[in-house]
Amino acid sequence: TRIGLHSGYLLMGHIGAEGHYEYAPVGDIVNTASRIEGLNKRLGTRILASEDTLVEATDFDKRLMGSFLLSGKSRPVTIYQILADGAFKGEATPVYTELFPTALELFRARQWQQAETTLARCLEILPGDGPSHFYLEQCRTYQRKPPADDWQGVIPVGK
Repeated sequence: TRIGLHSGYLLMGHIGAEGHYEYAPVGDIVNTASRIEGLNKRLGTRILASEDTLVEATDFDKRLMGSFLLSGKSRPVTIYQILADGAFKGEATPVYTELFPTALELFRARQWQQAETTLARCLEILPGDGPSHFYLEQCRTYQRKPPADDWQGVIPVGK
């Protein structure tokens, strides 16, 4: 199960034709939530939410995943991973609180090799960490073929 959360205004309406009608939400919010849900597969995560959704949310653990240009969007969306209660405790704590955030900063600063080293350390501690695997591959890709000079750390995500 993968969940994508996004907030904002949407329209509810009857959709269909003779013999079959549905009452369903429509609009950009629905599409964006669907794209965020799909991003889980790429990141190896279960629950992702847009920054818009988490503006005032402080009652649970979350981890910044970065900025993504989702399919069909003209502006990037900042994405967070929603973590299980207590994720910041135990052996994996440094991955969530120190190493991954540092790797993300290095990545956005175009310091691919240093980010790669830090992500490798994340994977030594937490071998199944999907976001670390994702960004490790991004670092390797950008070392071979760097993004444009005006790149702002946004990762384009197709369908």
